[in-house]
Amino acid sequence: SSGINAEYGVREPPEITIIIATGGEKEGDSIELLCQASGVPKPSITWRRGGQEFPGDDTVSVVTIYNEPGSSLVLINSSVTEDQGVYTCVASNGFGETAIMETELVIESAVKVVTVASASSLLAFICAICTALMVFALYKKRKRKRLHPDEETKVPPPPEEDVENHVYDNEANTVQTMFSIAKAKPKT
Repeated sequence: SSGINAEYGVREPPEITIIIATGGEKEGDSIELLCQASGVPKPSITWRRGGQEFPGDDTVSVVTIYNEPGSSLVLINSSVTEDQGVYTCVASNGFGETAIMETELVIESAVKVVTVASASSLLAFICAICTALMVFALYKKRKRKRLHPDEETKVPPPPEEDVENHVYDNEANTVQTMFSIAKAKPKT
């Protein structure tokens, strides 16, 4: 219908019908920005980021743009956090006002996410190992107690030196007691 309208000299100002940003949730992902516009003649589409022409001199990522009248697809390969921001689709066809529509792109830093995940994973791993070691030690102690119940109640014998002295003391008392008994008995 826009081809027929152009033949008869009918002109329509540009109107953006769709703007979509997909991908790019985290650093390193690819991002696709799609903008489509209607109008007679079909509008040409350009992009801006943060009010500046995109891609510009400050663009870090590899950017590929596929343009055809009324449609533009931007591919950002291996995105970085510098790629985030407000992207503006600008459609113009030389008739009426330029159509403008924006979309915002937020990219999480993969480095921060990985670091936090690694630190929390390491901490969880260390806690799990410590817990397992404590449970194992308690299990071994209880198992030993079941196999040798009298082991903990045994009183260790005194050192050798004390045993010998104890015997001599007892022998002396026995000899003395026997001697006392013999003295106390009258002879018959």
